Amino acid sequence: MAEKVKKGIEGKTKKKKLTEKIKTELFVGARRIHERSKAEDRLKALGFIEGGEPLTPPDYAGAGGQLCLELNGDKPPALERPVFLISTSAGEVGVDLDADHMVCDLVAWERMVQRLGRVNRKGGRETKIRIVAFKQDKKDIETLKQPFNYLPKNENKMMDGSPGALLELKRQSEENKELENILQQATTPHPLYPALTRALVDAWSMTSLKQHAGRPEVITPWLRGWLENDKPQSTVVWRKYLPVRTKVKAVTKKEVDGFFEAAQPHLSEKLETETDRVSGWLIKRAASLLNDKDTQLKSENVVAFALAPDGTLRKSFQLKYLADENNKKDIEENITGATLVLDVRLGGLNENGLLDDDANNEDIAADNNDKWDVGFRIRCSEGDNNGSDPADYRFATRQSDEGEDLEYLFITTDTTEESRAISTRPQRLDEHQCWAEKCARRIAEDVGLAGDFAETLAIAARLHDEGKRAGRWQRGFKAKSDGKYAKTKGPLDHSILGGYRHEFGSLPYAEKDDKWQQLPNELQELVLHLIAAHHGYGRPVIATKGCDDAPPSQLQRRARDVALRFARLQKQWGPWGLAWWEALLRAADQQASRENDNRGDANG
Repeated sequence: MAEKVKKGIEGKTKKKKLTEKIKTELFVGARRIHERSKAEDRLKALGFIEGGEPLTPPDYAGAGGQLCLELNGDKPPALERPVFLISTSAGEVGVDLDADHMVCDLVAWERMVQRLGRVNRKGGRETKIRIVAFKQDKKDIETLKQPFNYLPKNENKMMDGSPGALLELKRQSEENKELENILQQATTPHPLYPALTRALVDAWSMTSLKQHAGRPEVITPWLRGWLENDKPQSTVVWRKYLPVRTKVKAVTKKEVDGFFEAAQPHLSEKLETETDRVSGWLIKRAASLLNDKDTQLKSENVVAFALAPDGTLRKSFQLKYLADENNKKDIEENITGATLVLDVRLGGLNENGLLDDDANNEDIAADNNDKWDVGFRIRCSEGDNNGSDPADYRFATRQSDEGEDLEYLFITTDTTEESRAISTRPQRLDEHQCWAEKCARRIAEDVGLAGDFAETLAIAARLHDEGKRAGRWQRGFKAKSDGKYAKTKGPLDHSILGGYRHEFGSLPYAEKDDKWQQLPNELQELVLHLIAAHHGYGRPVIATKGCDDAPPSQLQRRARDVALRFARLQKQWGPWGLAWWEALLRAADQQASRENDNRGDANG
């Protein structure tokens, strides 16, 4: 509907020869985050966000028509033409709009409050809002209109929809049962939610378990409830590099899972919209390309991967399968609630980040754009390096007839603990932990921790990376030989690191620390857990491989203690309380790392 309104306005202005003097802008939710984030800059330039200027239309007397707008601003216009912003409900809460005037449809009261707040936010202007009721029966219209009868009116009998008037209306409803009932009737009823039990939250909290039989995905209806007429959703992502292979060996599910675990879809590259819309668009695009003689794609090419909410492969699709209308039901079943990663050559995305049956632009992928930070990098490599490239994941894309790997995709990520230890400024371990302790003490003061509690957080920050003293870690990260380092320039050699978790190796150091030994027993336990869990492990399991400071039997006993400690602390602090403690230590660690990175950038 928003797209039709936009075209309608443009059509009318074209007839009146005003096309060059009027600007239209579309703001909808069903597009990629990348384009939506860019829209903020455009909206600011157009005067819809604080920092822009109010717009005043020019005199159209000589332009073959007259535009019925009244925009009164005290400041000179930033542009020489008025702008129409056409928005779906994404404009209610998705952006801090400040328009001069508004026309909108009549919706539930809580949404109307949001919409009214998108006009003349700071006052000082004469604003007109027109509300249009349609597609509702007479009873619904009367119910939704009732709250407006209680708004104050000026001498021209125009209603006051300012924030002050809305706040006063809310205050009055607290004293007037009749008004309270009217507002309630005009407000969307709260949806039903499934029970959020302690057992369910405990299952969700065990994040270091990749699989858990009693742990459903954290998706609707727990987040949004059971909504009436809520359509199934799918997420679409475009990529240049995919786990597909030519010749000999078929790609396994394990390989696909590993590939997308290393190159996880980033929030900025996601487009979320209704599943039936995605399936219809996808079939049209595939059919079009299947009949296109100029396309590089072949009918048997795998061009799409449907990933389940946990990131694992649900199903892969060939071009010819997607082009068959008879497969629509199966396609929809597999992409419902899924992330659909597509070959960028499928196209179908226009310049506004919207699905478009006719868009053929292939310059839309994030994984081959250096200016687009998605947390990972993929590069191709040919030759017999035998996988010696120090990447987080290696995938063979081409093989000889004898099964020898000839070409690879190497993935390195910026989101793992290992990648965050790479910095432009090498930093010694003692300095990093000193900085982390200072950050922890500052955070403790800010959140009101004192005494032993503040000391607990500070001690955990000072000891959290002690396991990096291990020779395996220093060699794996190519640290210099003049000391022990917490940050290096890398590159990381995974074969040397051998899966070693430095958090696990930090625990014996903490137990020998004098200040740790002075804490009460329950806080000693908390320090050890915070150290073990500060990169997301230890909830409840953590790997022992690569750790050389004790025999395997002792390492297994230490890992068992990590798991039991988590269970005890979860019972003591509760799932939210324990996660809060972990968040404080992570914040201190990341602030210290960020300060080090900033100093490295400043030094060139």
